[in-house]
Amino acid sequence: MAGEFRHGTAISTFLVTPVRGRVVAAKLAAAAVAGLAMALVAAAVVLAIALPWLPARGVEVDLADPGLAARAAGWWPRWRCT
Repeated sequence: MAGEFRHGTAISTFLVTPVRGRVVAAKLAAAAVAGLAMALVAAAVVLAIALPWLPARGVEVDLADPGLAARAAGWWPRWRCT
């Protein structure tokens, strides 16, 4: 939002919606959606590269493992990953 004030584009935004809370909430929601989309694309790219590469290096990947999604999301505790 700082760039909007610098370039003067915030004026039209606040003329249409003068309630700052709404504008900030909408921008926060848009940033969250964009961040989630970029995270999903990044995860897909990593999987597209890693799934063929790991077996070629001799690492066995079991896609039916129930804890695979948790480990991929970074939620799985480190002490349980062996």
